[in-house]
Amino acid sequence: MLKITVSCAMLFNPFRRRRLYATRSSFGRNRKRSVSWGLILLAVPLGMIGLEFLARITLNLTAQEKTSSSGANPSLEAYQLQFTTASGQVIAGLPITGQLQAELNATSGYELSGNQENAFWQINEQGFRDHEPVPLVKPEGEVRIFILGGSTAFGQWSQGNQNAISNKLESLLAARVAQQRKQPDEYQPETLSIYRSEHYKQLIRKKSIHNANYRVINAAVPGYASGNELARLALNVFPYSPDAVIVMNGYADLLLPSEQTLYTLPELEQFLTDAGAHYRAQFDLALNNRLHQFSLVQAIQRWTSPADDLSISDRTIVGPTTPSLIQQLPQDDKEFQARLDRYKEHQTQMIRLVAGRNIPIVLATQPEITGRSMEALSPSEEAMLQELGQRYQETVSKYYPQLRDVNQSLGKAFNRNARYLDFYAAGANLPAPAFQDPIHLTAESNTKLATALYETVTMLSTVRVTPKDPTR
Repeated sequence: MLKITVSCAMLFNPFRRRRLYATRSSFGRNRKRSVSWGLILLAVPLGMIGLEFLARITLNLTAQEKTSSSGANPSLEAYQLQFTTASGQVIAGLPITGQLQAELNATSGYELSGNQENAFWQINEQGFRDHEPVPLVKPEGEVRIFILGGSTAFGQWSQGNQNAISNKLESLLAARVAQQRKQPDEYQPETLSIYRSEHYKQLIRKKSIHNANYRVINAAVPGYASGNELARLALNVFPYSPDAVIVMNGYADLLLPSEQTLYTLPELEQFLTDAGAHYRAQFDLALNNRLHQFSLVQAIQRWTSPADDLSISDRTIVGPTTPSLIQQLPQDDKEFQARLDRYKEHQTQMIRLVAGRNIPIVLATQPEITGRSMEALSPSEEAMLQELGQRYQETVSKYYPQLRDVNQSLGKAFNRNARYLDFYAAGANLPAPAFQDPIHLTAESNTKLATALYETVTMLSTVRVTPKDPTR
């Protein structure tokens, strides 16, 4: 009876009832809140899985559209450098990860690894862009012409070795020899007639080149500046007995800081002085690669950067550098003058090296888009200049012609051994579109440059025939 009384008292006590209702109400709210959070926790991973699935479908459809609409475009990754050790192990932690393998070299900075190929290029065992190896001993009847330079001379973005300037030049020389053999009476003979009365008729014919097997060897390496090329000429080219050398450069020297003599592995000094930096870079790169395996991350990146290709700045920089083009350009006249002096010194040393061996050299200033007239620009080239910006155009237009003038003055000073070609100004006469980015050309433009080189090479002393007079 006491229990019932107490219970009733508690039940009819207004204050107690309020507390009971409050407790029940709170219990209901807590229950609802716990259910809501549970649904949210369950929905998040399910939503992420759904988004990942949709992103994968979208990327696959986009890839199919890209393949069907622009399958002819060369692969960007195929031409990006990937640095390895001498044993072929990839050096982890570097920002550059492509398919074109390069090894560290104490003298030339780095060089391409031998015996590698993909759908866009073939590198022979000597590290030259060639299908076949180059014997150390030159076969009898062979004339060797080496091309040195950076990515433009290498033939960046071209679909196959056959579209590089070197191969096009070699084809022109082979066609010339075939034509001379087919129509010998139209060309000057190697030896004039014993009858002096016939000499005039023979000398007014077209000039001849030696009846030989001409081999043009592409020794250019993406990212090379004149300091790299000087070392490559002395160590990697001279042993193969060149009969002529072509150097096409300028742009990389404009970008290379004056305190450096050549390009080498990016962040090498930082890694050597701070082992932790290498570890952190390696960890960050591994994490980044892991994240990019998810289709959702790839889709977000493509959405935030709509263009499938790299930016113009990233496409242009194919050597061992990471800053943008604007950051690499000289910031004042003093810095540029130091870079210009370094360039002149390296070019002069190359001329003197070949002159000591009686080897002619052609100094060609590589083309660059600001040398193209506004009237000749295609819509894609106009968009390219707009993306590069006014500051880039003004800086390059101010400084780059001075590197060209260095080649011109050296060609005049060493006219017995050196010739020069101005491909910077020649950009105005290239077919539209000429440029794939500020310095890399289309296949048609490479043909134009190869033709200009052909006309110059056929006048070199080691290529041109000077008819002998047997009567003297």
